[in-house]
Formats: sequence, C-alpha cells, structure tokens
Amino acid sequence: GASASRNVGRCEAGQQATMYDDLSVLLVTGALDLTVFLAAWAVASRWLASKRPSRGFRLRWPSHGDLAGIDNADAQLYLTFLSYMTVLFTALSAIGLSIALPLNLSGGDGAAARGGSLAAASVGNVAPTGWRMWAICALTWVYSVATYTCAWRLQVAARGGDQAAPTFEQQLANFTVMMRGLDATIVDPAVVRQRLEKFHAGHLVKCVVVRDSKKLRHADSALRSAEARLDRATAGTSQQSLHEEASYHAKVVQRELRQGVERSAGVCFIIFDSSEHAKDAVWEPRQRALAQEQGWSVFPAPPPSDIAWENLHVTDGSRGLRIAGTSMTLFALCVVVVSPVAVLGKVGPMIDGVQRALDTSATVHAAVASFLPPLIVWMINSVMVPFLIDYMTRFDRFWRKSEQQAAGLHMHTIFLVINSLLIPLTSLHSMGLLMDYMVSTTVDQWSTTLGASFLSSSGSFAIRYLVNCALLSGAFQLLQIPQTMHKFFVSVSAAAPVPGLAPLDPRWVFDFGFWYACSLSICFITLTFAVAVPLILPCGALFFWMKYNIDLHNFELGTYAVDLESHGTVASAAASYLLSAVSLMQFGASGLFAVRGGTDLTAASAPLASCAVVVWAMLLFRDGLAFVLPEHLRHQSGDAPVVYATQKQLMALQTAYVPPCESWGLQSSPCAARYGTV
Repeated sequence: GASASRNVGRCEAGQQATMYDDLSVLLVTGALDLTVFLAAWAVASRWLASKRPSRGFRLRWPSHGDLAGIDNADAQLYLTFLSYMTVLFTALSAIGLSIALPLNLSGGDGAAARGGSLAAASVGNVAPTGWRMWAICALTWVYSVATYTCAWRLQVAARGGDQAAPTFEQQLANFTVMMRGLDATIVDPAVVRQRLEKFHAGHLVKCVVVRDSKKLRHADSALRSAEARLDRATAGTSQQSLHEEASYHAKVVQRELRQGVERSAGVCFIIFDSSEHAKDAVWEPRQRALAQEQGWSVFPAPPPSDIAWENLHVTDGSRGLRIAGTSMTLFALCVVVVSPVAVLGKVGPMIDGVQRALDTSATVHAAVASFLPPLIVWMINSVMVPFLIDYMTRFDRFWRKSEQQAAGLHMHTIFLVINSLLIPLTSLHSMGLLMDYMVSTTVDQWSTTLGASFLSSSGSFAIRYLVNCALLSGAFQLLQIPQTMHKFFVSVSAAAPVPGLAPLDPRWVFDFGFWYACSLSICFITLTFAVAVPLILPCGALFFWMKYNIDLHNFELGTYAVDLESHGTVASAAASYLLSAVSLMQFGASGLFAVRGGTDLTAASAPLASCAVVVWAMLLFRDGLAFVLPEHLRHQSGDAPVVYATQKQLMALQTAYVPPCESWGLQSSPCAARYGTV
C-alpha cells in the first residue's frame, strides 16, 4: 500500500511537471528517435553502396508492383497486410486531422488550460453537450466501416483471391492428401496403396509412410555436438577423448541409417496425378467411410516446406498438454519477470536519485521521465517477451510451421496489447491488478470504464510508444546488428564444410508470427485511441509506411530466410485480430459517449457496443469450431477446376513429401556422419 501511494504520488508529480510541456517532450522524443533512424539509414546506405549499388534503401508508396520480385506467398501476404494498413491509416489520418482535430480544439471545455497541448487536441476538450460529440460519433462509424472493409480485403487475400497464381509448392499440395492415425506398425506404403488403389486406378502416383526417426535424430544431434566440441578443442588429451566420442556417435548414426526404422509416425502422404482424385480422397463418401472404419483422418496436405517433420509423431493430446503448460508458464513469467510496470516501478526511484545527485532541473527530469517509460516498454516487448514466446512455441511441437507461427502470433498479440495498451491506459501497476479490476467490475460497466479512461488520458504515452516503434525499430532492422554479429560468430566458430553438402544458411528465419503481432499491437493502440486522440492516427500511418518499406527492402536483399508456405493461415489469423481491434475501438467509444454524452447520444452509440460484441462472438465461435473439429473439416470442398500434374510436377512430387532423412543418400544426408572431414 505504501509503495502504491508513492507510485501514485510520483505519477501525479510527473503529470504536474509535464502538464504544460507534453507536446514539447513529444517533439524532443521524436527528434531523438529521428536522429537515430537517419544515422542508421546513412550507415546502411553507405554499406550497400559498396556491396550492392543498385539496392539502396528508399522510401516509396505501397504499390502492387513492388511484390513482383517476392517469390514466397506468405511474404507477399505480409507485405500486402502492411500496404493495406498504410493506406487505411493514411486515409483515417486525413479524416481525423481535417474533421476530428478541429472539433476537439474548438470544443470549448477548457481542457487546454488544464491538461496541456495534447489534452486540448483530445475528445476531453469537447463539451459534453452539443453537436460536436454527435459528429465524433459519426466519425467512429466511418472509422469502423473503413477498417472492416480493410479486414475483409485482407481475408480475401489470405484465401488466395488476390494471388495471380499459386506458388509451385502450393501447386504440388493440390495433388497430395495427408493421412493421420495410421497404425504405427505399418511402415510399408504398399499396405495403404492397396486399400486405395481400387478408388484411383492408375491415378495414384505414390504413397509415403513417414517413419518415426527419433533415435536417428537424437544420434545425429549427439554427433553434431561432439564434432562441434572437437572443432573447438586444442591438441592434447582432451582432443583425443573427443576424437573417440565423435567416432562412436558417427558409428551410431551409420548403424541407425542401415537398420532403418521399425515404426511409423502414424502419418502417410498420398500423391495423385490430378487434383480431382486428391479431392475425392478427402470428400468422396465411400473413401470417407473407409477412413472412418480404419480410424484415419484424411485432409488436404500442406505445402512441403510448411511441414515440421521432426514433430509429426507428436499426438494431438500430447500437444494440447504442452500448449496448456507453456501458456500458464508464460503468463506467470510475464507477470513476475517482464511486466513493464514492474520494471518502471524500479526505474522511477532511480530517476529521482539521479536528479537529486546531479541537481537537475524539473524540466530535464520531466523529459527523462517521459522518454524512458515508452522506451522501456518497447525494449521489453521487442526483446524479452519474444524470446520467451519463441521458446514456448518450439516446445509445443506443432507439426506445421504455420501453426507454430500462428500460435506465436496469438501469444505475442495478447501480451503486447496488455503491456502496451490496457495496463498503461487503465493506470494499473500489474497484470494481477488488471485481472482483479476486471473481476471486480461488472461486465455491463466494462465499456463505460474503458471510455472514462480516454477522458483522463491525452494519449502522450501511446504516441511516444508509436514513434519509438516506427523509428527505433526501423533503425535496428536497417542495420541488422544482432544478425550481423550472429553471422560473424557462425563464420568464426563453424566446423569445416562437408564435401557434397551445401553450407548451412546463416540467415535468421523471418518470424511472421512476431512481426504480424507487432503490427497488430500498433493497430490496437492506434484504433483504440483514434476517436479520443486523432493525433495518434498519423503516427500509426508513419509506422506502417516505414515498416512496409524496411521489410520490403530486407526481403529484396534476402536479409532473412523464408521457409514458410502456409496457404494464408497466418495472414488469416492477422485479419481476425484486425477485426478484434476495430471492435475494441467501438466498445471503448460506446463507453466514452455514454460517459461524455447525454441520454440521446448514449442510446445512439449503443449499436457500437452491440456490433463489437457480435463480432467477438463470431470470431470466438469460428476459432472454437476450428479447434474442436477434426483437421479435415477445416477445409472446404468447393468446386475448383480439375488440374493434371505436369511432368515437372510429377518429378518434384517423387521427393517433395519424403522426409529429409529418407530422401537423401547415406553419404549426402545431413543425418549422415561427416566424421573424417573435420
């Protein structure tokens, strides 16, 4: 209680110190961030001029032609999402600055004299009665319709409606179905082929039974560790012992490769020469009856690069237990260890101590106290939470990479929205207090409670956080300092190359789940504050414009490796969260008008809350249905033109769905021993 009182007193003192100067502090913060970004741009441009003169970084307006050089469909969808967000928030900025901002500034409630420049530009400056609040309510519907339209277009793009043609891997997936629930003792594909041949005479190209190669992978991992230690060892007794250890593990790997695997992972891929037979294998009544009789689950296969082969043996029950355990663990860690408010509670006394030691002025103290909180929240959201979530999603052992990316998107989005929006907006000091506050407040009061929070907030923290995300994140992504250091470390410490094998790719894999979540958290913040603080809209437009250009630049340079073909799974999840963001805006705006407006305005704004609840209910029903139903029911059997595999596709299908450790020979397999080449 005493600590909370001190924190509240410190916050009130900081508000009094910055009340007259909030816009000046914002300008200083923006100037510092802009200086860092311009310096990073200059360094990156100078380096590219010496390496690739024709690939310098430049800012451009989003265009569909920019995606012509991007081969991966998920990368195209991600850039399409950023371009849609750029256009959306630019349009909303034009509306907000030309209509909403003049309404707030001329509101006549006297907030400018009491709350500073930013408060004068917020809805708190508008008188409770009068036509201005009705105009702002109408603008809320305009924002909603524009965002719903954008979410619909993104959903269409995720389903493939905006793609000129599917990628080569997606074409291969059209001829393949995946079977789960196969008896683990069946390792001969002829057993499965014999059951299905009568339905597809002459059209069944190949059956691939995925074998459970856990022992082989463990042996290969032990061999790689031993060889890495041998590479770093110096001459002497230790090198001799490591030499013997590496030799032993090499023999174990070769033995496992010779003996083969006696059990399957319960998964089989069935390849046809036409898309019609692949569809019939999933939806034709007789074949569905056979699958139910045998206990099989048959559904369209994902693209080959979307499969995490090492996780195919993990059952759905085991994965569910892992997901439940990691989710609870992550929540506990984020509450106890990486809660931004807990960190800020330690930083406040440090700033006070520095001020007393250096005898600085109140203005300098106010500037530092205003600059550090959003910077610390940005660092926590960009470094600590992503590391924890990435580790947790790997432990969950999803058998599709897109599912792992989607799980990361869900976790990142939830925690980013809580850390950077809900906790700062409600002025609470932890996730625990936020949960207690929600439980103690009746459900019918949530909307008005959220709306009242906008009246006491000028949006200064949110604007400074968005500026940090737009400029500081852009500077780090242009320079790629962590990845450059990682490449240098790998090049110095890597083992000798293996003859006949391509060297490992030192590039980092682009984490679609994390970067979608970062962008979606900005959507939540910008849309939630759009009605109350129209000045935040240009900051959101700036973020997405910078993000689009920087990520497009990195994709064109090949800075990241992209190994995902998800058929729009991750982009579809992002579209759902965009709907949740606009629903949160409607829900909070309804409470704002109920608190600030009269009886008539309260009744007129009630449909906003109703619309938000309906959208949330529909999203919850759809996601719950997709979670409960079997995998093959998530796919529709809509009419599509019959496509026959070309000779090139048939050749690729011979090896596309063969597990890596089975598709390569003993001498060229990455699972094979490379001992003797150290």
